[in-house]
Amino acid sequence: MRSRFYLAGALACALALAATATFDYRPASLEIVARARQIDGVCRRHGVPLKAAALQFPLGHPVVTSVLTGARTVAELQENVALFRQPIPADLWHELVESGLLAAYHVPIEEPRQG
Repeated sequence: MRSRFYLAGALACALALAATATFDYRPASLEIVARARQIDGVCRRHGVPLKAAALQFPLGHPVVTSVLTGARTVAELQENVALFRQPIPADLWHELVESGLLAAYHVPIEEPRQG
């Protein structure tokens, strides 16, 4: 089987700093920042940190077998582990689809993460 790479990004850390937020290695447009804020709002309604949803999102695609994070410190690594373990209710993904923020074919696997 051939390996495939999938790069997913989110403005998970930069919402409060919209003036310096980047997307696709460029300054984020107002539209992208607004969309990230809407996604964050859905996450908050479900009690899920945006960072957790961003980290777990790629694992919903059947060809994705792992997600690499850019942790620079032990604290960042520990945070990432905790975010990967964060339960995400299926209703969060469905609300993102219903609100047009996520395409239906991108809905992640609904079983809770083990780890």
